[in-house]
Amino acid sequence: HAARELFSFGVNLLVLPATETDPRLTRWSQLLGEVFVALGRHALARTHLERALGRLGAGAPQREIYTLAASLVQVTVQVWHRMGFVNRLVGGAGTIKVRSAEAYEQLGYVYYASGSTLLGIHAALRLLNLSERAAPSPVLARAYAAMSLTVSVTPLRSLGDFYERAARAVCAALGENLTTGWVGWISSIRAAGEGRWPDLFAGTSAAIDASANASDQRLWVMATLTRAWGIRAKGQTAESRKLASAALEVARSHGNHLWEA
Repeated sequence: HAARELFSFGVNLLVLPATETDPRLTRWSQLLGEVFVALGRHALARTHLERALGRLGAGAPQREIYTLAASLVQVTVQVWHRMGFVNRLVGGAGTIKVRSAEAYEQLGYVYYASGSTLLGIHAALRLLNLSERAAPSPVLARAYAAMSLTVSVTPLRSLGDFYERAARAVCAALGENLTTGWVGWISSIRAAGEGRWPDLFAGTSAAIDASANASDQRLWVMATLTRAWGIRAKGQTAESRKLASAALEVARSHGNHLWEA
């Protein structure tokens, strides 16, 4: 813990020549945010991620009263995109959009953990709108899947189906098994909420296979736990406990409090 605190302190007091627009500081703030998300230290994670977003020119709203207005703006932007008015950026501008989207993706975990529903909705919308401005990428596929999950809390199931199909279309275009696995896992969460157990098992199977091939233990833990939900729903308590225990062991071995929780 002391080493992590010292590392964070050192980055913020770096003596290398840098400014607020220095891409190194932006990237390091973003990576620190991801580290603190994994450690379950959400206040620090939020600080670093919002700092990175500020440097990227995509700052997050700081107060709930602003979040509603910002969300309505993002809904309007998304409708505009669905009408075909999307100007995709390339080169450095496209990279900035992708990095901003990735930061909002991590912020979504923070908002979810704190029960900040409105902030979570805004983050999902921002994640999607930013990633759509760049060339198709893994984060765009995850953004469509996340929006499908977000919409699932409303009666607009057909809209959720649309975003899930869009996510799978990006996966097909990219041809990356790991991205397909991530989309499968996110889609399986939606399937669990709607009681579609065959879809849950199909999605988690794809995610677990992809995570094993890519040695992505983050995805493995999340997909394994989601699969345990489905198995428990079928009454197979012992098998569900076995899967959860395996995931918990990996979480503790990595010191990842988000997985552990």
